[in-house]
Amino acid sequence: MLTQEQNKIRRAYNHSLLLDERRELLNWWCDLSDQVKKGGAVVPVKRVAA
Repeated sequence: MLTQEQNKIRRAYNHSLLLDERRELLNWWCDLSDQVKKGGAVVPVKRVAA
């Protein structure tokens, strides 16, 4: 049982998974925050009732 628990922990903390996608998302977020700082327009997101 201990091995299974260690594998779960490794999967949870494996920061190399989806690294390219995470990098792309963080770059997008940085660009967006730069636009907001410069006075760029922000489009509000409408919430949809679940």
